Amino acid sequence: MKKRILGVLVASLCAGSAMAENRTLSMGGAGVANGNYIQAGFLNPALMARFEERDNVSLVFPSFGFNAADEDNLIDRIDAFQESYEQLEDLLDSGSNDAVAIEAARDQLRTDFGNVKGDVNFEASFYAQLAIPAHLVSVGVFVNAQPTIFTGPRLDTGDFDIIDNATDAADLDDLRSAGVVVGSMRTDLGVALAKNFEVGGNTLGVGIAPKMQRIDTFAYASTIQSFDEDEFDANDFASDDSYFNLDVGLTYTLDNVSFGLVGKNLLSQDVESSPFYSIDFINNKVVYGNPTMPLVYEFKPEFVAGVGFRSKSFTLSADVDLTAQNYLHMSSESQQVLFGQEIKHQFARAGAEFDLWRTLQLRVGYRHDLEGTFDDMITAGLGFSPFGRVHINIMANYVSDRNLGAGAQLAFTF
Repeated sequence: MKKRILGVLVASLCAGSAMAENRTLSMGGAGVANGNYIQAGFLNPALMARFEERDNVSLVFPSFGFNAADEDNLIDRIDAFQESYEQLEDLLDSGSNDAVAIEAARDQLRTDFGNVKGDVNFEASFYAQLAIPAHLVSVGVFVNAQPTIFTGPRLDTGDFDIIDNATDAADLDDLRSAGVVVGSMRTDLGVALAKNFEVGGNTLGVGIAPKMQRIDTFAYASTIQSFDEDEFDANDFASDDSYFNLDVGLTYTLDNVSFGLVGKNLLSQDVESSPFYSIDFINNKVVYGNPTMPLVYEFKPEFVAGVGFRSKSFTLSADVDLTAQNYLHMSSESQQVLFGQEIKHQFARAGAEFDLWRTLQLRVGYRHDLEGTFDDMITAGLGFSPFGRVHINIMANYVSDRNLGAGAQLAFTF
């Protein structure tokens, strides 16, 4: 059982090394009302019409960010369990008559098995955009990919009896506790179109972003003893579908104050995963049979409102999600199967940027979950923009010592 679970846990993190709009992330994720045309494909298509007279074309590539959380030190706990399992398995398999050593190994395995708890969460985003701003209509082509992955154990309390009563190595094969990996990745390829209009002496930006959207889902569960990356074939546990979707956004600017509203993914999509094993999580039982039950992912419209203040050297932004979203975009029924409860999140975000001589940007931000599912996040970033044409941005976010992330971005404006 060498590193079987640990290998897949780590693989789930490495698989998601994708990317995101860095300036937005370093400001807590805020900017729907106060961003610019570089951020339009990620935040709000109406921002495509917000540019300076000297701007003719921009390229963002690459831009990336990620967040990974292992709050309960799950990977180390599983590593300890694997070592104890192998020690008892080797003693029983060798036919050892050392009863003291066997009981010591059995007690250690029981302890390490009971200590296996927690989960690993990973989310990321990739963003790239080519934009041509113009007074007639500003146009931008963008790619945005966002993977979200959950990995964790589901323990069957009956395995304690198996550990206590195992007399040979084959008995340990009857452990029924499971390892689970589920997640999804939504990839957008779209065109953002925007134009400014004068309304009441102020500027109204209107944007629309038709896009092709691919949704990949991933669902895998297996007993601990069969959870082996050497036998793991992702194609057997993945599914994908492609759709047309649409984002629509508005901005309204009065002098230095802006208001924004965006509706993303206005066409709802339901996607089924590959067949998934049934887990009776509430009763601490892992029930196996024919894997014929898929998990259902629901991608529903997302609405975000924002407000912002902008001066020559200072920007302040605040956004709030108007709709709560299911964790992992998973249906309530599928969440009950996997977690034993429905889990939602709804974020409020705020951020500020200090621009020193159009060359150095200092950014800070904060994110709060109105549903209380996720702990508060602090973000920070640094931008370097020599000549105002090359933009190098880095960011980091922090929730705890075992829940943090980072990102980087390279952009050009001509």
